[in-house]
Amino acid sequence: MLQKLYHTPVSRVILIVLVIISASVITAIVFLNKPISVEEVDSPLDPMQDPLQIDDINEPGITYQSGNLNVIYFPQASYEITAKVMSKKKYHDGWSAKIGPYDFVLAWGNPTKPEMKNFIKYSQMRRFYFYKCTWDCPLTQEYISTHSANTHLIPANDNILKVLRKIKKGTVIKLWGYLINVEGTYKEGNVSWRSSTTQKDTGNGACEVMYVEKVRLKNKIYR
Repeated sequence: MLQKLYHTPVSRVILIVLVIISASVITAIVFLNKPISVEEVDSPLDPMQDPLQIDDINEPGITYQSGNLNVIYFPQASYEITAKVMSKKKYHDGWSAKIGPYDFVLAWGNPTKPEMKNFIKYSQMRRFYFYKCTWDCPLTQEYISTHSANTHLIPANDNILKVLRKIKKGTVIKLWGYLINVEGTYKEGNVSWRSSTTQKDTGNGACEVMYVEKVRLKNKIYR
């Protein structure tokens, strides 16, 4: 009886409608999660260059509020970096994940050369990053630590967040924005997140906290 029902004209129509609805829902979800680019460029991305940082700025604080979280982003320096994503991790817990869910380990200079993957391995945990070198690595640990950074990324809007979500390990990207300090309250308690502004420090407090306003991924630019 059930087998016969599948072959009736009405059941075929219902099946077709369900397929169309499912396809439409999937298409809508993909579209809503797809970032929108504003420009296309042809020039190559060069991760061999050092980040461009300008410390003498006078930018106003940026207020962010969501639920019990009330913070202000205080720009410390304008920051522009072309780098290879050596590792990527998404965080879900805590107030910081509400504003900066992604950490990227960014490297520039010699660590980005393809052959270096045989000598250096990167990992992330609890908002820190770690690297291990083989005994025959041609780069010193000092060079690696001053040419890589665990960067806490705070997207300026949903479109930037969608781009960050899309970026994969091993991709060369370019980011524009600010190194910032974050101050505010969460559930009636004070919170703080401070960015490093030098590539020479290591350990706790050495990570960059970056407010990202613009991203280049491949030949497309997103704002």
